[in-house]
Amino acid sequence: MRRGMDTRGEVATWADFRARFLERYFPASAKQQRESQFLALRQGSMSVQDYKERFEYLARFYTQNMSEEWKCRRFEQGLCHHLLKALVHLKINEFPELVEQATIAERLDESGRVMRNQKGN
Repeated sequence: MRRGMDTRGEVATWADFRARFLERYFPASAKQQRESQFLALRQGSMSVQDYKERFEYLARFYTQNMSEEWKCRRFEQGLCHHLLKALVHLKINEFPELVEQATIAERLDESGRVMRNQKGN
């Protein structure tokens, strides 16, 4: 006997399965809390890679349709100001490329800080 998503003879997509699974096993209040955390997420003291991982984890709970461009803008909005300033004019619309450029900008910023500290000593 087959059990699961296709009890009516329908083939379910991954999105359908995921939605039904979360609906059944993940309370609405927890989903709302994670979605709020996603929308409020900021890089703060996290590295770009740590911020990316947290962003992707929380993005799974966002209930609205998310285009690649919107995802990029949302990620940018949460970056530290100095990184945002370095990237915003590039208007990158592919998430992996945006993360890569943010990581490069972060490394350059750290290198600049080290050099300034060495000159000051």
